[in-house]
Amino acid sequence: MPIAFEAKVVADGPGKAWFHATFPKEVTEHLGTQAAVKVHGTINGHKFRSSAFPTGEGTHRIMVNRTMRDATGLADGARARFVLDRDTKPRTVRLPAELRRALAEAPKAKACYDSLAPSHKQAYAEHVAEAKKPETRQRRAQQTVERLALGKRPE
Repeated sequence: MPIAFEAKVVADGPGKAWFHATFPKEVTEHLGTQAAVKVHGTINGHKFRSSAFPTGEGTHRIMVNRTMRDATGLADGARARFVLDRDTKPRTVRLPAELRRALAEAPKAKACYDSLAPSHKQAYAEHVAEAKKPETRQRRAQQTVERLALGKRPE
């Protein structure tokens, strides 16, 4: 059962480039854990999937990324309405055909890819898929496999 609440969005990090919202304690109680947890829900009515991280003070915090901010118009210090719950669905990434084929031919790169967090897998997939020309997608897939074979994460 989702829980609804309001939280203040705060700019943080270098140049105040990162935004986060800290949940009230009752939300952490609802989530049933003091550890990092995958969540899904809405922020000001816009859907999102993310992870909530413990603050060390008995609550959780969620990063409010640019996509979420742009969709909601949130700025530093604004209050946002959240409705969220634990996200138990598997995080899947659709691989472009070029990347799928390249990974199938490179076991070391495939093993590295399989060990990545879903967000890193998504970054690699989008990098290949967003190319308009087939030869560009193929080149990007090959470059991605080469990076992965060296154990490198997305930049």
